[in-house]
Amino acid sequence: MSDHEKEYFNTPEYIAYLKRNCELIDRDTGNRDETFTSPHMDIIIKYTDQLGIEPGRQMLEIGCGLGRLVDYLGKHYGIDISGIDVSDETCKLAMERLSQSSGEIKVGSAEKIPFPDSSFDYVLCWGVFDLTDQGYAIAEMLRVLKVGGKLLLTGKNNEFMPDDEDAQIAEIKSREKNIPNHYTDYNALKQLVESNGANLALEHFFLRRGDFMAGRYVINQPAQFQEYCVIVQKESIELPVINEISDSYSKTWRQKHG
Repeated sequence: MSDHEKEYFNTPEYIAYLKRNCELIDRDTGNRDETFTSPHMDIIIKYTDQLGIEPGRQMLEIGCGLGRLVDYLGKHYGIDISGIDVSDETCKLAMERLSQSSGEIKVGSAEKIPFPDSSFDYVLCWGVFDLTDQGYAIAEMLRVLKVGGKLLLTGKNNEFMPDDEDAQIAEIKSREKNIPNHYTDYNALKQLVESNGANLALEHFFLRRGDFMAGRYVINQPAQFQEYCVIVQKESIELPVINEISDSYSKTWRQKHG
C-alpha cells in the first residue's frame, strides 16, 4: 500500500466510521469494506474455530483497526493476539483500549510486517487483503508464520458474475471514495502460496455479493465468484517469492467497460 493510499485510513471520517462500528462488536467482524455490511461475529468464529487454536499460542491480526477482533478473539480463545495497522491514529486508540492485553499493537502494513520471522502460530487477514499489494502481503504473512502455522484470509475475486449488480456497485463506490481495492487472480494466488512453502487447507467460494454474510458457499472452485475465504498452512521455510496477483479493477469491470 502506497503512502498516498494510507492517507485514507488516517482521515477523521474513517476514524469516526470505526468508532461507530466499534459499538457493534457483537455483530461486526471488523470488515473494513465500507460498501458492505459485514458478516456477523458468528461467521468469523466459524472460521477461526477451524484454525484449531490452542491456549498459549500467538496470533497476529493484519489491519486491526481499533482492536475489536484482537480484544474479542483474545478473550474468546484465551490467547495473546497482536495487531498491526497502517493508521497511526487507530493504533494509538487500540493500544489505549487494549492496555491489559499481552499482545502488541504496532503501526505497520501487510507488505512490511514489523515482526521477526516465524513469530506467530496464526495470522488473521479478514476483510483487509483487498487493500494490500497482495503479492508482497502473502510473502510477508507467510514469513512471520511458524512452520505448521495457519493463515486465515478473505478476499475478492477478480472475476465475478456479470449480473451481480451489488458487486459492481460496491466496486464503483469504493473507487469513488478513493478506497484502495485489489481484486485477486485466484489461480495466481494458489500458485504463489505453493511457491512460498504453503498449501491451501480450506477453500470456500462465495458466488455473489452477500453470500458470505449468509453463509452460502461452494467448495469446488467455480469459473466466476465474488469472494473467497481460505486457510493457508505453512509447510516449510522458503526464500520469499513475490508475484503480482491482483488488479485495482476487477476483470468483470474491464470486460464490461473495455
